[in-house]
Amino acid sequence: MAAKGTNVGIIAWGVAGLCAIVAVGLGLWGGQQAGRADGLRKAVVAVATTAGITEITLPMAVPEAVADEAGDDAAPDDAAPDDAAPDDAAPSDVPAAPTAIEVTDTLLKDPAVLAQVVEETTTAIQTTQQDLDTTTAALASEKTKVSSAQNQVTTLSQQVTEQTTQAQSLSKELTVASEKLTTAQADLEQVTEEAKTAADAAEKQTARLEKTITRLKDEKAEAVAQLQAEIEVLKTPPAEEQDDGDDLDEAADGEAADVEPEPLVEEGRVIGASEMFSFIRYGEDQSLFFRLLDDQTLTYENVPPDVAGRLARAEDRLDVTYRFKIQGHFKSVPPDSVVIRKYWKWLRRHKARSDVRYAEPDVPVGQDEPATEEGVEE
Repeated sequence: MAAKGTNVGIIAWGVAGLCAIVAVGLGLWGGQQAGRADGLRKAVVAVATTAGITEITLPMAVPEAVADEAGDDAAPDDAAPDDAAPDDAAPSDVPAAPTAIEVTDTLLKDPAVLAQVVEETTTAIQTTQQDLDTTTAALASEKTKVSSAQNQVTTLSQQVTEQTTQAQSLSKELTVASEKLTTAQADLEQVTEEAKTAADAAEKQTARLEKTITRLKDEKAEAVAQLQAEIEVLKTPPAEEQDDGDDLDEAADGEAADVEPEPLVEEGRVIGASEMFSFIRYGEDQSLFFRLLDDQTLTYENVPPDVAGRLARAEDRLDVTYRFKIQGHFKSVPPDSVVIRKYWKWLRRHKARSDVRYAEPDVPVGQDEPATEEGVEE
């Protein structure tokens, strides 16, 4: 754009110089160079038209020679002869008003008109050159702004690209973290479920252990009490034992006065040997009857079939099974504490042992219950 403006300026000044030379040449050479001068005048008219000068205002009257030559081409055919001019025509000494005349090569025959056209054309060209320079500067400024804007756009584009890359990387990391979190949550739920299951199992096991400990404590306390009672019986002198035995007999007789004595018939099968009993019978009403070796009797109520069956299968552990599974666990008539105490006193003097017969209903009870070790509950 700047090169184009420079070229226009060079051409304009060249044309202006050419016009000046033409003006001088027209003055010097006159008629000798009439042909060339006519071509130069036409070139000046073309340059002036290009510069926007199509008319010129002359502050003076048009020269007669120029006016005559121009008038020959423009005068109408029915023009009146000179001798027909009115008598009252304006005097020739009145100055003419400024006139706007079209720029033609004929008009430029007058050196003064030519100089004025050249001057106005040069001024127009200079004004155009200034406008071109101003436009060129404005365009250069705008180009600089556009270049700066392009640089900013490029920088912003790079920043957007970097931020997009970072966002994509963060998105991938977030996806991986989300997957890890989901896996961790699933693992946590599984561990929590396993811990809950283990806690429930531990709680159940603790409850079973507590029951076992409580049972063992009770059995231990019962065994200790039984042993202490036996020790006390052994420590009692024989005379006193007889007296105590009479007292106990009276107490037992008083408590069992309403109980009908069992018959001495000992039917049934032999299930083992005992130092306490000679006969055991389990009834359909879940009553468990014992006949001791000193002919005392005990009847327990509401004894479950599995307990009776366990006793029936105890064989040589009959006495132990009775002490840990029946004595003190069920209600008896007469009270087993009185009967057993009296029996231990009797046993100390007689040292008896006998086979035990067991009678039961037609359908044996507790056949599916295995025998247990001493002091251990299944």
